[in-house]
Amino acid sequence: MKNRNRIKVAIICLISFVAIQSNAQQDVMLTQYSSALQLTNPAYAGTSVRLNVTGILRNQWVGFEGAPKSQVLLVNSPFLRYHLGVGFTLIRDEIGPDKQTLFYANVAYNFSLTDNVKLSMGLSGGFNVKKLDLNTLDPMVTSYDPAYNLASQKDFLPNFGTGIYLYSTTFYLGLSTPKLLKNSYKNVDPNITSGGEEQHFFIIGGYLFRLSDMWKAKPSFSLKMVKGAPLSADFTANAIYKDKFWFGAMYRIGDAVGVIFQYQISDRLRAGYSYDLPISEMRKNTTGSHEILISYDLVFKDKKIVTPRYF
Repeated sequence: MKNRNRIKVAIICLISFVAIQSNAQQDVMLTQYSSALQLTNPAYAGTSVRLNVTGILRNQWVGFEGAPKSQVLLVNSPFLRYHLGVGFTLIRDEIGPDKQTLFYANVAYNFSLTDNVKLSMGLSGGFNVKKLDLNTLDPMVTSYDPAYNLASQKDFLPNFGTGIYLYSTTFYLGLSTPKLLKNSYKNVDPNITSGGEEQHFFIIGGYLFRLSDMWKAKPSFSLKMVKGAPLSADFTANAIYKDKFWFGAMYRIGDAVGVIFQYQISDRLRAGYSYDLPISEMRKNTTGSHEILISYDLVFKDKKIVTPRYF
């Protein structure tokens, strides 16, 4: 059993190390992405005409030692007669010995194209504090590889991003790049070439179909492109019953399938849970990934809004 655990630790360390040295996908991945659009597009801030606070906890690849864990806090609100939106994003992400904390502030300006369709343009700015501490690993595993005999590495990486977001009460479509700067990590060893943060490009979209007085359907998608990695594409279909119960299924091309459940507890409070399972070889080593979401809206008294909020 000890040998098996050490093998798992060694594998996850290798994944962390390669991710740092290469141009792999580096941003947080969520199954309930359509309930956290601000995470990838700063232009989303303020578009819901209410102050929203969303928290997400994700445990990925449960049962795999050192597997990714993410905590996300999103806050956004309209500002100055509702043409401006402001917000911030706080992310805590870790995989094995690699930990990072990101903080970004968002500002967006939206205006009407027609009576029902609006366009929002947004900017974000912030930083990533990234720490790699290989000294925390099992010495019985790392002592055999000189690549792990390194001091802890800490990087402070400022960055900024931009996005556009077209939306109405029945659809949304967005294009964004949350990180415009290609920051490089420090060299902790002269014999090792460090990698860095790569530009990520996102295309998101969704539509609300009103099937009857009781039923609605909301398909959505998220495409992620980054140099050095294949296209990541998520497709989700949600059924909404009486504006209270949300049932959905997700497919991430070549990676995972999942289910989503959300419940509108009140006009202001929504809770969600999702479970996804890898369809790759990783499925042999994990029981799947779990994600919990809590979203709360503070409604402004002088503004008429549509309840519930679908995106």
